[in-house]
Amino acid sequence: MKRERCPTCYGSGWLEVTDPVTLMGTDIVKYAHEILQEEAGHYGVGVGDIVSASRVKHVVEARYSVIQRLYEELDMTFEAIGRVLGGRGHTTIIIALRRARGESPIQAKKRRVA
Repeated sequence: MKRERCPTCYGSGWLEVTDPVTLMGTDIVKYAHEILQEEAGHYGVGVGDIVSASRVKHVVEARYSVIQRLYEELDMTFEAIGRVLGGRGHTTIIIALRRARGESPIQAKKRRVA
């Protein structure tokens, strides 16, 4: 595992660069795909829509739900989640998690300062 300094993270400031297949085994990819399929069915969108760049509201809600489940249920890193979702950056995943939890950018900024 390689650690790189990340200037845009608000947490520890470190990004763990990992590959979900080699680090956690192939089962994690299978479970991630199952979560993608479950959420796609629940929201009535395709898996391709979730990993696409679409900004349609119901697609974004499905994507946020997938991100939250991958993070909480599979304990995947932000980098690994980004790779599963079409190569998104880890900061995109961090922001999506905050929005999925209902945290506004102003609340995030206040939390960083405190």
